[in-house]
Amino acid sequence: MLLEVCLDTNWYAVLRAARAEGCPVEDIEVFEDCLTFGDIADLSAEARMDQLGRWGIPVADGFQKHQQRFYGCVPQACTVRVWTGRLPHQVIALALVCALAQTSASVVCVRGAVGEWLLDNRRLPERFEAFARDASPIDGVDRKRQVMIWEQLVQEDAELRIAPGGQPCSAKVDVFDNIIRQELARGGYRDPERRAYEIACACIEAAGGLLAPEFFAWRIHDKKGPGSNLSRQV
Repeated sequence: MLLEVCLDTNWYAVLRAARAEGCPVEDIEVFEDCLTFGDIADLSAEARMDQLGRWGIPVADGFQKHQQRFYGCVPQACTVRVWTGRLPHQVIALALVCALAQTSASVVCVRGAVGEWLLDNRRLPERFEAFARDASPIDGVDRKRQVMIWEQLVQEDAELRIAPGGQPCSAKVDVFDNIIRQELARGGYRDPERRAYEIACACIEAAGGLLAPEFFAWRIHDKKGPGSNLSRQV
């Protein structure tokens, strides 16, 4: 059984549309959890929803159903083709997929942003075939490395995980506080939604990619965080 696994909801939408147009897409599962945040000792949908809720991070409709299907299908597949970008939560989720897949299963990965697909002007069947053909196999050595990364992250079970240079690691929640303070001093926080996104962007290099702006909003308002003197800064 070939299983298409999307670590991005946009890739999920793309593959479903491709299947509807007759492309040879078999079973598709989507992974919607944001593993950069919260306790990962318990990966049940209910526990993860509670964890993400602590940070104010919303989950998609159908999250529980999709999570149950993902954890049920990945260990059963003979071939897993992963469609993913390079954001921290996707890099971490790829390690999880490698840990869940059967040792004998083949795991290949299509890495890229959905924008690349949308800008491709080839006919849909040709486009799908080309993207699928370019999938990179995750060989035995890399599989073992990915599994070790996941196992270490679970053992550490930190509040926060990032992926600087594409390498997943645990981090303390205050890891970005200096950058946050600089951004607050420079631009204040009068437009919270916009500023949370701008601060998330300012932390991209240190995080290894864009993290959920909700995390930065939470951190700014935490009584022990860099925004504890916010009223005097804005």
